[in-house]
Amino acid sequence: MADIRPFRALRPNCKTAAEVVSYPPDRYSPLELKRHLQEHPTSFLQVIHPDVADGKPTPAGSEARLKKTRKRFEAFIQSGTLQQDELPGYYIYRQIKDGQSYTGIIASIAVTDYFNGIIKTHEQTLEPRERKLQQYLEVCGFNAEPVLFAYPQLPSIQWHLNRLTQTAPETQFYDFEGVYHQIWPGFDSVVINAWQTAFQSLEAVYIADGHHRSASSARLWQSKSGSEAHPFEHYLGIFFAEEQLRIYEFNRAVKINAKQDIERLKSECQKWGNLETISAYQAPKHQGQFVWFAQNHWYCWTLSEHYRKDRLDTELLNQCILEPVFQIFDLRNDTRVSFIPGVKSLDQSLQFIRNEKADILFMLHPVTMQQLKQVALANRIMPPKSTWVEPKLLSALCVYSLF
Repeated sequence: MADIRPFRALRPNCKTAAEVVSYPPDRYSPLELKRHLQEHPTSFLQVIHPDVADGKPTPAGSEARLKKTRKRFEAFIQSGTLQQDELPGYYIYRQIKDGQSYTGIIASIAVTDYFNGIIKTHEQTLEPRERKLQQYLEVCGFNAEPVLFAYPQLPSIQWHLNRLTQTAPETQFYDFEGVYHQIWPGFDSVVINAWQTAFQSLEAVYIADGHHRSASSARLWQSKSGSEAHPFEHYLGIFFAEEQLRIYEFNRAVKINAKQDIERLKSECQKWGNLETISAYQAPKHQGQFVWFAQNHWYCWTLSEHYRKDRLDTELLNQCILEPVFQIFDLRNDTRVSFIPGVKSLDQSLQFIRNEKADILFMLHPVTMQQLKQVALANRIMPPKSTWVEPKLLSALCVYSLF
């Protein structure tokens, strides 16, 4: 049974939340990041980039930088920029983006659930990144960005969610991208008991986004013993009923060395299924169908059904095309491949061709939640960049303190 508990969050107050919360630094261009830090002295990015405050650069990832991050975090607490709730609670969070609404529950989850198989994974993690994040957690002492989990909808949770979100949220604001955010803190003992009991009935929860954050929290707890391990027994998560999440594809843009590779690509496609030229882009209609663009032409490639059975489209593209035609075997490190999330427009995707960063654009059908669960339950691993999951979350909405 899942151990998903309420906790005492560190939060900005409702009047200043829009100024404090931030997207992760990689969502900003260098120019946007610089301007944001200059214009927003209480942004949580000031904690993540502590050198801005004193003007003394430290190497990224160094212990000196991490200690400065911890110091800035403590300064945010002392100044009241972040305030800790007196009671533990669950926090209802809603995001509305492009007309789509996502409602979930921010809570803590036990690290032991990672080891006992209740937390299901589908992505391979990299040990160097795990170690880096472990050090970050140990020195800085907080979780500011929750791991995104999916769970099968539970009526006892949904009933309270529907009831509570009919009231006015405590915190509501638009971010700089025009996304609307709402928070309802939940300290009522009846709700807490009902939700904790309901979560305990779950045999599995599925990581939708945040595999490295989960693995690093597990490593940190495992490295401690006795009372030293106690602060690290739980970590920050946000829990969405499966149907609340939206999974997009990751399309592939590939740079090739020779134009004859296009002819070999066509030949290889015909070997595995049907290839036809189409006059304009059309989204793949089902699993096993790919639409690709090269030399100013669009093509629709549909694999024969017996080839695509029980296989992800990212696996099929690797096996049928990327490996035999282009000798691309390591998607994590091969610079010839760029990954374009399905939330990007067709025009943005085609920019890779126009800017000569790529010669071929492969458009995929998105993975379904059912496929994600099947992969996780079978202890399989998806190829890198198989899913882009919405919603994407802000940092510092609800911070989980490890100290």
